[in-house]
Amino acid sequence: MPVVSLRLHQDDLAAIRAELEQVVAHYFEAHAGEKRRAANDNRIGQGLQVITVAELARQRGKSIRQIYRMEREGRLPRRVQVSRRRVGYLLHEIEGIPVEAVLVTDRRTLSREELAAKLSVHTMTVLQLVESQELPPPAAAGEWRESDIDQWLLSRPRA
Repeated sequence: MPVVSLRLHQDDLAAIRAELEQVVAHYFEAHAGEKRRAANDNRIGQGLQVITVAELARQRGKSIRQIYRMEREGRLPRRVQVSRRRVGYLLHEIEGIPVEAVLVTDRRTLSREELAAKLSVHTMTVLQLVESQELPPPAAAGEWRESDIDQWLLSRPRA
């Protein structure tokens, strides 16, 4: 392979150096701007805490799908962009929403089997919890309103 030698004039080197510096400065400015925008737009850089959708669902006893539906219906604030691939809710905005406002979903009822599955217990355990008055009694037709069970789950002390 032949070796090519280039003789560059001092002015050419200065022009190349200046152009390279502009490219590097533009690159860093663009990426610093993304971080600045994320910090300003989402106020994440000001020490505010963010809770993910999965964490909120676990905290409120809901599925992720229900959390998205509640956001779409306006019962939850809009999510904020935390990073390029991560979104969440500002914790101070979520804490301002009473649990009851999030719990009023639908009038869905649960059979004993569905309730046992939701609680991850045997169906006989459901009956024992009702007899010991730890679990609210079923409403009409021997079924539980899902909102009552959600309220009961949130009121229980965490293990």
